[in-house]
Amino acid sequence: PDCAKTIINLDYQWRWLQKIYIDTGGVGVAVYHELLRKDETRSKVVSIDNATRIVERGTWDKKDRKTKLMKEALYVNAKMLMEAGQVTFLKDDNIFFSLKSIMVDEDGKFSGSYAHIAEAIIRALHNYNEKVNKLFISYI
Repeated sequence: PDCAKTIINLDYQWRWLQKIYIDTGGVGVAVYHELLRKDETRSKVVSIDNATRIVERGTWDKKDRKTKLMKEALYVNAKMLMEAGQVTFLKDDNIFFSLKSIMVDEDGKFSGSYAHIAEAIIRALHNYNEKVNKLFISYI
């Protein structure tokens, strides 16, 4: 309840928030459902879940379709945006160490010992191309 209250207060304080993206894997689902119950945030809240499976485009034969986890797609998207110079970060050691801690194993799974900031960044960049006035990232 405290996280949901904080988000509702931030939404009221800033008034320009158009979307509120919530990581609904694990405990985030409770915050997501609480925000869905509130009239002020119901139309703004969007679920992002690492465990969601995505069917890759261009694979037309159902037998040959490959799926990947949303987390993989989030990291690939963030990497593409960073390589294209679309993202600028504050000069903060915590951001640098978090991004540097991310590793990919042979199966293509992403992990890191200090990944919490990188995880927030990839989720924020997931909807980078949506038409929003400003992007505000906060982890509570």
